[in-house]
Formats: sequence, structure tokens, C-alpha cells
Amino acid sequence: MNSVISDLVAKAQIDISTNAYAKALQFYTIIQNKFGGVGRSEVAILGGPISIELACESENIDFDRNVLIKLSAYPSKTYQLYLVNARKVLGLEKRITVNELCIKFGVPESISELVKELLFYFEQIIRRTNTSMEFSVVDEPAYMCASFQIICNGIKKQTVKVSDIVAMSGESSSSFQKIRKLIESKCTEKVGELVTRGKELFNPKKLEKKKSLAQTTNFYENNKEKLRESDIRNEETSPQNIGVNTMISYNDFRESKNYKQYQQWKTRILTL
Repeated sequence: MNSVISDLVAKAQIDISTNAYAKALQFYTIIQNKFGGVGRSEVAILGGPISIELACESENIDFDRNVLIKLSAYPSKTYQLYLVNARKVLGLEKRITVNELCIKFGVPESISELVKELLFYFEQIIRRTNTSMEFSVVDEPAYMCASFQIICNGIKKQTVKVSDIVAMSGESSSSFQKIRKLIESKCTEKVGELVTRGKELFNPKKLEKKKSLAQTTNFYENNKEKLRESDIRNEETSPQNIGVNTMISYNDFRESKNYKQYQQWKTRILTL
């Protein structure tokens, strides 16, 4: 058994399986060989915790990254940088969907549609200036994670910290921040539009009010002819068009039968 891996597993209190332990040893050997030379002392220390993390991920074993970072004795940013490079060397770049991000960070999956719309919009802008671009940003974890964070933090439904999502992006923290800033700068108006829609989506009262207004508008548009006819009928039967008002609207009203009957009725009433 490798004492480095064994000691770290014991200190991290990870219930590691035989297969996961074997993978950790394999990853540790490859990392030491691939990262030889520059930063060798860092790799010697970071290689163990990183190998354990990647082995646990591949075998779906629970682990606490913060504990592994502490055991590495290096800052989180340094750990993350080597983790990203180790994934690339080992061919373990993570492929993740927007729906999986929603589940992991506990946000409604309906947010995924807003994120996808932002990704497609951003890709269209990029392709206008780079027609030879061979990859799709929609499928790239880093762009997906950055767009997800932009939308979530804009809506404030769930604040997603860089430290929590950068590991899923397959990039270092600095690279991830650059990608996020690029999306924000290229899609400022689109981001504002999507965030507004997102806030309405998760504000039931505001959404209900908007629906009610839309229904009222649609009802009027669909029934405006009937409403107009009804207004005309109401106008014809309104108080100013009946009774005495109608009689006196004509020049010869005093000669009308209705007026004479009215005078007779008034006389009888007054003599009671």
C-alpha cells in the first residue's frame, strides 16, 4: 500500500472502496510523472489529495473537498489549479448539464431555460467575429457554469459562489472569471432581460398580476366588437334617453301624447 494515499484517506476519514483506492494510486503515479520538473514539490504534496478526490468522484464516494484542501497545506486557488490540470492529464474533464447544476445548487430547473438562452445568444455573438470556431460554447462546462452563475446571482434566487462552481467548470479560478466577464460584457442587455424574466418567474404575485393584465387585454381584444355594441345599447337605454328627458328633447314635446299623460298624472298627484 502507498503510505501517502493511505495516510490521507485515514486523515480525511473517507470510507474508500478497493476500486477507488486502486484508482487513487494509479492517478497519483500518473500525476507525479506528468507534472515532474516545474512545481515538483507542489505536485508531490498536492498529488495525493487530488488523486483521492478524482478517485472518489469516479466511484461516487462521498468526500469533503475542504478537508482535502486543508490536508494539502496549499491555498484553495492553488489546489484548484492543479486539480483542473490533473483532470486534463487524466482525461477526466467533467461533462455536466444545466439541469445537473440546478439540482446540485438547489435551484428550480426552470432556470435552465434561461441559462441555455444566454449560452445560445453568446455563441451567436462569438460566431459573428469568429466564423471558424469549431466548438460550441453551449456544450462547454466552463461557459455553462459561468452562465449559470450569472443568471442565479442576478435573480438572487440562490447565490452561487465561484469557489463552489469553479471545480465543475474544468478551469482554474482565474480562467473561469475571465469567461464570466466575457459573457457579461458581450451580453449585457440580454443578461438584464433574462434576469428580469427570472425574477418574475419566481415572484408569484408579480407573475399573477402580469397574467391578469394580459388576460384582461386579450379579453378586450377578442371581444371589443361585442363590447362596443353593448356600449351603444346602454347608451340608448340610459336615463337621459328615456321618460321626460326624451320628451323634452323634441321641440313639439308639449303636443305629444306622453307629455299630456304626464301632465294629467302630475295633476292627480298634486291634488291628493
